[in-house]
Amino acid sequence: MALNLHGMTKIKTIPSHQRPREKALYLGIEHLSDAELLAILLSTGYKEKSALDLGYDLLTRYGSLSGLSKVKMDELLKIKGIHEAKASQLLLLLKY
Repeated sequence: MALNLHGMTKIKTIPSHQRPREKALYLGIEHLSDAELLAILLSTGYKEKSALDLGYDLLTRYGSLSGLSKVKMDELLKIKGIHEAKASQLLLLLKY
């Protein structure tokens, strides 16, 4: 049974086998959702949102990884929890 992990979820409260990094290690990256992939890329969130929550938010806002890859840096920087380093990493990795 899959957990609904969206919404103020601290990664540490997720069972270890369902955390994005651990899931990737044990099952392979092909078993990750796009939000989980983004959570790994983002690495951290902020006080109110985990990296996983941010991943879901980005997908909701831009529709898909493809949609996110077309976003300009200045637009990403307007999103709480996304700073220059994270925006740069996301855009760099999503371009390829």
